[in-house]
Amino acid sequence: MVNKIKRFFKGIGKGGGQSPPPPPFSAFPMLADNQMTHERGGGTSAMPLMPFTSPSESAMPVLMLPSTAAEASGSGSGADEVGLRIDAIRWGLLLPRIPRLVAEATAAGVGAGPANSPHSSRAAAAAAASSAGDDNAEMAALLEMLTQMAPKEIQAQILGFYMGEGSTTASSGNVWGLGGMNASWEQRKVFRQCRRSLLLCWKYIVAQLNDESARVTSELRETYFQLVGLIAERVEFNLSADTSSSSSSGARNGPSRRDNNSGHGGMGWIAGSPTAAPAAAPTSSLDASGSSSSEASSDDSVDGERDLYLYRCLLVATFKYVVENVEGAKARRRSWITIAELQFYAKMSAICFFRVPVLQRMVIDQVYFTYRQKKWTNNATAGGSEDASTSSPNNARPTPDSRSNNRRRSSSRLSSGVTFSGSLARWSEFEGHTLSEPTNDGEDPARDDASANDSNQSAASPSNSYAQPSRAAVDKFKRTNPTLFRWSRYTPYLAPYTDTDVFRMNDAMRLSWLEKLSHDGEFFALFMGYYAQHADLCAVGEPVWNCLPGYPLLVRVSLLVLKEASWSKWLYIRDNTAHSTPSILLNSPSPAADDERAPFELKSIRGVRALMATVPQWLRNRELLESCTLAVFECTNVLNARSVGFCLAKFEEWFSVAAVLVAGETEQLVYRLPRAFAGQTFAIGIRLMLSSDSFETLNLALQFLYNRMDYFDGELRQNILKVLVQRHMSLFLHWNADVRSNYHHLLVYKITRVNRFFLDSPIDHLLLGRHAVMHLESAGGVSDGYHDFDDHLSGGAATASYGNLGGGDSHDNSGGQFQITAAEFSALRTEQALWRAFDACIGAICVQERRNAKEGNRRYQYEIQCARSRAVAFQRLNRKVADDPTPSSSVNEGLPGGKPWLELDLLDEELHREPPYYLRYLPAEEVSSIDELRRLASTLRYPQELQVYASSSLRHYSDLLKKYYRELRKNKFVEAPPLGFM
Repeated sequence: MVNKIKRFFKGIGKGGGQSPPPPPFSAFPMLADNQMTHERGGGTSAMPLMPFTSPSESAMPVLMLPSTAAEASGSGSGADEVGLRIDAIRWGLLLPRIPRLVAEATAAGVGAGPANSPHSSRAAAAAAASSAGDDNAEMAALLEMLTQMAPKEIQAQILGFYMGEGSTTASSGNVWGLGGMNASWEQRKVFRQCRRSLLLCWKYIVAQLNDESARVTSELRETYFQLVGLIAERVEFNLSADTSSSSSSGARNGPSRRDNNSGHGGMGWIAGSPTAAPAAAPTSSLDASGSSSSEASSDDSVDGERDLYLYRCLLVATFKYVVENVEGAKARRRSWITIAELQFYAKMSAICFFRVPVLQRMVIDQVYFTYRQKKWTNNATAGGSEDASTSSPNNARPTPDSRSNNRRRSSSRLSSGVTFSGSLARWSEFEGHTLSEPTNDGEDPARDDASANDSNQSAASPSNSYAQPSRAAVDKFKRTNPTLFRWSRYTPYLAPYTDTDVFRMNDAMRLSWLEKLSHDGEFFALFMGYYAQHADLCAVGEPVWNCLPGYPLLVRVSLLVLKEASWSKWLYIRDNTAHSTPSILLNSPSPAADDERAPFELKSIRGVRALMATVPQWLRNRELLESCTLAVFECTNVLNARSVGFCLAKFEEWFSVAAVLVAGETEQLVYRLPRAFAGQTFAIGIRLMLSSDSFETLNLALQFLYNRMDYFDGELRQNILKVLVQRHMSLFLHWNADVRSNYHHLLVYKITRVNRFFLDSPIDHLLLGRHAVMHLESAGGVSDGYHDFDDHLSGGAATASYGNLGGGDSHDNSGGQFQITAAEFSALRTEQALWRAFDACIGAICVQERRNAKEGNRRYQYEIQCARSRAVAFQRLNRKVADDPTPSSSVNEGLPGGKPWLELDLLDEELHREPPYYLRYLPAEEVSSIDELRRLASTLRYPQELQVYASSSLRHYSDLLKKYYRELRKNKFVEAPPLGFM
């Protein structure tokens, strides 16, 4: 088999007789003035491309190019690393480095070939062992460079460089004019070199993986896997949009399409790539360019045909390697499959799903058949029918008995939220079939689709509840993304080569990897993760997910598997929490049990964890966030702290991935959850967690809200604030100090989204005695309240100035004042209205504390008098000075008088306490303000049994407010301190 693969790859370059053999890497013309050598042993950066992000800059990634920056500045050494944006990278200096790294990485393996004599074989083995470290280092260097070039934004910039510096968009496919012909020739040359070198690197890796005599370590094998995955998705191998559409339109009117292996599939790649001939250029431009450009264009077309054919052969050869290993593991020819191998197999299966149409149809048919045969468990069908009855506008007229159920429901009731089954209605239409799970045990899964459509039309029709993309948007997306839709069928064994059995696949091999995909839940989850990653990477613009091949079916099955994985995770937590006999999830599946696997089964906890780890890749489609949160919510036990911790940890991770950048008037980066996430059930779940009697559950819920409160907006944020107001008394007066502290941090730093100085909170004045706020007003010359600003806005002005918080000159308009718009002032008023409810709750606690303060003040004054008397008595004793050489007697040694002056002063300061401001005699206007706030909170039940914690809670909350205003006065802004999970 190895010899056949070698003969096949050797015959690719000389089978057609039209294209010359590829030049060696040493013959590639490089830019002589811009030599970029790779120094592994020096102290400089190992790679010339180092991405990082800066919170102070824009959202575009920033790259570090030390070598390029040094050469551009004219200094050969000692230059500091300069941060450059993506659009400032000199790709003409960076991309030619890829062929060199490929040549260095493959040179050692090519030179160490098999020998005939025993002595030469031993020498070759010794040489191979000695050069293994260098080969590993070169491959690692190439992997690091390709990994840093892998993000979608950088790939778009590389494509823009290939298409020409002056091209408007990367996918426009415009030809170059006469003025840029010389520059575009250099870019096309770099394009050909990079494309050919990457293919040769892939070819070398495939030969090494299939060579049983090659000594490939596990680390080097993983490097090979990552390199193949990166090369297969490179922008150099994407199809062209305009040419594919023109060729498809020409196919309708012209002759029938060709059936050979390269001509039909290669038109989109070659004509739309930078190697395309400028056939659409004017005649004058062609005449001016001369015969050299036409000859170069013909050479480019020949090279493109050759590279396209090699790419497709390598794609199929790699997939055949995957299938052979999967079939070998099933046939017990190998003992196990590592995690790295499983990830590589899943990624190559996802890439071949889009680029090999035969495999695409096989996968869809297999998944659909297995989906219909499986009996899905833990799927709440009652909630789905309820959601259908409440969300569908085309339901029948309600009966008199059901009119009472159609009233407006409160957001605090559990039945008002959307269930997991109801959220699946968006993914219920697939190729004319209605996807639905059987609701009864005796229901036939293979029932007629027409009857299923009639019975579930109101419950599963996505047009009733969710907005579907328009037909024009779908057609435009398919037209501009041929890489995801326009790969044609091709059969490499029809080519005039002798090794036709290299790509043949028997029935046993085909069934092995299909069963692996449909019966191994871990492998299917990895496949779906790479499916979403590949679609998002290759798509031009925002993907239209519904029109991707097989996406409604695949995503529905993925969500159902996620629901079962969440339930399995809860069983695992329950078994470990109760210290009972571990379930089957704790044990690895035995090899004998592979044949008895159920469809999409997760037999080990490793599979559950792997599936949960791939969900962030699914969330590239942010419409799945609602369904994913519901799947985990419905399998979470609120009475178990570990179950709640797992749920909230996943939510924190998923919200960070799905959050989108909101374009605002300010320069700060603001991220919010997508609009597709309604969050009704999420708010209900947060209410249930905050109503728990477990302090661990309360701590976890409060810490989650503290870390992710900034992501909530609109109705979802109002619902969560409403829940916090309802649970304010029990949280503010909780017996656990950690719960009170977490809630205090949430109130001070996260509830409002404006500076607390502008809230004009009466409770802040009451607790602090106007100490911090008066200092800020005196420093900036800001009037109390917003009365002057209201008068200014009523006069028709769009903006107004406000004072400086830093203590500068208030008369200096350049640095002492800032401008605030009417929109920002409206946002301030909204935040003040939202915070007034919390002011009322805290004011009610202060009023209740003042009622019990008479006896408390009497005890307090008595304690103060006793403390002062003791301090005066201690001061009259014979004090011992710190530097007094005379030893103290044994009588005075243990008394405070024998201590140093510093310790006695600290003790005196600690004992000299004063009552808090809210317990003193207050002016009449402040008392009336507190009584007004108390009347606003009269509907909330005050827990008298928790009154003993009021004084300590108010004291801690006041200290936190003092810390806030102290930092505000010092730094002019306040940064929320970190508050992680327990």
